Amino acid sequence: MTGYYLYEGMQMEFNGEKVAICGDAEAINPREKRGNLGRIVCFDKKNTLGDEHSFETEADFKNEINDKNAVILPIYLHEGRTLEISVVQYTELARHIGYIYVNREMIRTRYQVNRVSKVLKQEIVQELMKEVKQYDYYLKGQVYGYQVFNPSGEVIESRFGFYGPNPTSNGLTDFLPGFFAK
Repeated sequence: MTGYYLYEGMQMEFNGEKVAICGDAEAINPREKRGNLGRIVCFDKKNTLGDEHSFETEADFKNEINDKNAVILPIYLHEGRTLEISVVQYTELARHIGYIYVNREMIRTRYQVNRVSKVLKQEIVQELMKEVKQYDYYLKGQVYGYQVFNPSGEVIESRFGFYGPNPTSNGLTDFLPGFFAK
């Protein structure tokens, strides 16, 4: 199942009912959700990306966020048929457009700590990378849902908001156990 990926229009009979995988046309921008740990600041002149911020320039950002306990990761934009962002520049065509960061105060508030340990910093890096990946899925239109139809064709169950094409990592298999059987 690890190599199994979703695609829009996928259909299958399951327990006597038809299940259809659909693209989520009303997907919520994950940067607008509450609970994000990091803030994404982008300085791309061509695309409006990331969270709203008041930094005029990248230099303004660097001057204000000069905290040694801050966790800051670069964000690169890979342009093709879709916008794709990553914390890794994996092609020469990718351009650096901004950062995802969390400062000391944000860390202290979220984790209720006075000291930011190396272990906690690594945990935060992983969380920030997940947030960038989720935003990347949103930008690429890789947000899915499912609908279950009874034999007469009526929708009897549906759920949307699964970010990413892998049904295991996006949580879809939790709602449709057995649908993605090996």
